[in-house]
Amino acid sequence: MNEENTRRLLERFTFIPKANPLYRLGSGVPMSIDCKDGWFNLIWKLCEDIEKVLTENIELKDYFTVDQIKEKYAGLRFYVSCLDDRIDILINRAEYDSYHTCEVCGEAGKPRDGGWIRTLCDKHA
Repeated sequence: MNEENTRRLLERFTFIPKANPLYRLGSGVPMSIDCKDGWFNLIWKLCEDIEKVLTENIELKDYFTVDQIKEKYAGLRFYVSCLDDRIDILINRAEYDSYHTCEVCGEAGKPRDGGWIRTLCDKHA
C-alpha cells in the first residue's frame, strides 16, 4: 500500500500501529500493509466496524492489536492479537470481499493465476 494510504490508516485507527513490535519500542517504524491500494476501502471499512465492536467491549479494546495486514493467495489476510466472534465475522467478510475486488484499483475483480495468484479486474489482469 502506498505511504499516504498507510499513514491514513495508522493515524485513524490506533490499534494498527501498535502491531509492529518495533513501533512499540519507539523506533517510529510503522507497520507495513502488504497489499495494493485497491483494498484500501475494504480495510478502512473493516477497521471502522472493528472500532465499533471495541467501543462496546472495553476489556477487548485494551488488548486488541492488528498483527499483520497482507495479501496471500489472492485474498486479504488480516491477523489480530485477540478475537471475539463479532470481529471474526467482520474479518471473514472482508477477506471474502477481497476475492471480488481488484487489489490494484478497487473495481470488481476475480482471482487470476499468472505465477502469483492475485485478485484483479480485467484491466489489471
